[in-house]
Amino acid sequence: MNTTSIFRAIPWPATLQFSILGFVLLPLIIISAVGVGYFVSVSSQIEEDRLKEELSLLARAVRLPIGQSLEQAEIDDVQSALDSVFEIGRVYGASIYNVYGDRIASAGIAERNLVNTRVVAETVETGEMQERFREVDGLDVFSQFLPVVDTGGRINGLVQITRRSSDFDAAIQQLQITAWTIWFVLVGVMTIIVVLGHYGSVGRYVRNLLQTMAQVERGVRSRRAIPAGPRELANISDGLNRMLDGIERAKAQVSSHQETEKQLNERLRDQEKMAAIGRVARGVAHELGAPLSVINGRTRRLRNLVGSDVDGDRQLNAIQQQVQRLNRIVRQLLEYCRPDAAKLGPVDLAEIAEDAVAALAPELPGRQADTKPVFEISVETDPLPTLTGDPARLELALVNLLRNSAQAGAKQVSIRIQANYTSLSLVVEDDGAGLREPAEKLQEPFFTTKLPGEGTGLGLAIVDNVASEHDASLKINDTGAGCRVEIEFPFKHIESEQETAHDGD
Repeated sequence: MNTTSIFRAIPWPATLQFSILGFVLLPLIIISAVGVGYFVSVSSQIEEDRLKEELSLLARAVRLPIGQSLEQAEIDDVQSALDSVFEIGRVYGASIYNVYGDRIASAGIAERNLVNTRVVAETVETGEMQERFREVDGLDVFSQFLPVVDTGGRINGLVQITRRSSDFDAAIQQLQITAWTIWFVLVGVMTIIVVLGHYGSVGRYVRNLLQTMAQVERGVRSRRAIPAGPRELANISDGLNRMLDGIERAKAQVSSHQETEKQLNERLRDQEKMAAIGRVARGVAHELGAPLSVINGRTRRLRNLVGSDVDGDRQLNAIQQQVQRLNRIVRQLLEYCRPDAAKLGPVDLAEIAEDAVAALAPELPGRQADTKPVFEISVETDPLPTLTGDPARLELALVNLLRNSAQAGAKQVSIRIQANYTSLSLVVEDDGAGLREPAEKLQEPFFTTKLPGEGTGLGLAIVDNVASEHDASLKINDTGAGCRVEIEFPFKHIESEQETAHDGD
């Protein structure tokens, strides 16, 4: 098992707070407990040595006067010295023995004699203080034996100072209780400091992050974390916010792509449908052309046979009008269908405009002079860039626009040709009835606002097709006093006269 597996196998605490308590505070507690134990051990020994030293000082304080009193055989003075030691309160008993161990005087609890005991022999032989834990009258005591000398320096006895063993135990126990109490208080203080410090420095910011993530999970996509706290947590908040912003941007992009794809699919379906309709329309138009020509020819022959028959002539006129209407519909169907190959070449829009006005003139013979629209052609840019396109298709588009203006009751129709730095525009503006429906609706094939028999609904659809063939944009607006139509050709389909001349060179 490698190190990673070992760490994974350890049951780590569930929260960051418990992790800090387990990995930071617990080692401190263990180390401090070991330190307190060592301190108690050393202090206990020091306390025991201190208590023994107190007895030693007392013994040394009285041994000189006691030695002199023994040398002079003044037992009362010896007893008085012992009584003064016993009155201190920390001494359990005091006794004076001769060099053989016979007790001469005592105060408090004392042994009767120490004859033939090893402690007496060692004290007399070495002349040094001896210490013993002993049992006196059923009690555990600690005794110090100090030799007593006369004025000549000879040992003439020894003094025993006794203290209860429980005094040592009580002092050491009190020391231990005090030390461990302080340790427990410090552990509690450290725990409080760690908990509060964790909450103040880390916990509250982590909680805010968790609350933010929980709200985002519940669907509050606009919620963002507040970058606060330590730098690492602030960076995490910033990273979370950037991630959420990225997700929202990606979601918006996906939605946009889906919407674009949906629109493209719809346009593709429309184009496929219109292509199918176009193929059918071309087939129908070709099939209807010959029968209509036959009907028109037979009508003219019947007119010669009828002669002066008014009713017959009226019926033949009606038939011929319907045939002309069918011919017009067939022609527009063929015009709507895009040719197989465009015949591109240099185009002068001014000439196209003049040809379109001339082509439309035969359609307006029955109108009064004061009701016919006046067509004005103006070129507002000189020199005018040359357009590369299909002249026949462009003339067809312009004829349909002028026809719509005439049918809308326009009296004044202006045809303006203008150029700027990016495009060349053909603008047709009239003072007719204006738009009755949205421009997008009017561009749909077979949609018309005219009365039955007056239109096929293909005029603006043909204009839109021609504009698409030349990568131009078609803009239709209601001016409030008529209609304005603009076909804007981009520069990539325009060749300036200077470039044309240069190519000719």
